[in-house]
Amino acid sequence: MSVQYVSRSQMFFWSCQHSLSGLESAVFLFKWLQSVAATVSDDPFTAHETNILDWVRALVEETRESVDLEEMIVHSYVESSALQSSQLCAIVLRIWSRVFGGNMMWAIISQIGAALEQLAELIEAESRLAVQ
Repeated sequence: MSVQYVSRSQMFFWSCQHSLSGLESAVFLFKWLQSVAATVSDDPFTAHETNILDWVRALVEETRESVDLEEMIVHSYVESSALQSSQLCAIVLRIWSRVFGGNMMWAIISQIGAALEQLAELIEAESRLAVQ
């Protein structure tokens, strides 16, 4: 389902509890991706972890079809299959922030979207520092 469709129409039917549950899911996935990225050199992926990463990459690819990722400030990620889990952290946060950013009915939900966007920027800045 298109991110644009969900963020512009379906969010009006959700309550704040639905949105907070979505926030919890976004943070959980982000933290998991972050921990996997930090430990991959010491502990290789299990089959289940590989399946989950492939599923997340497929969702990013599906999102790419409905939303211009360049518009979401996602640069230099040509192939979703080549995405590393550390790169997926920022992309996943930006996708969730886009979903939350479309809600004009509940102001707090838009604030959550803005906070997720700022977190994605922080993660990308840390990644750039780590590379240098």
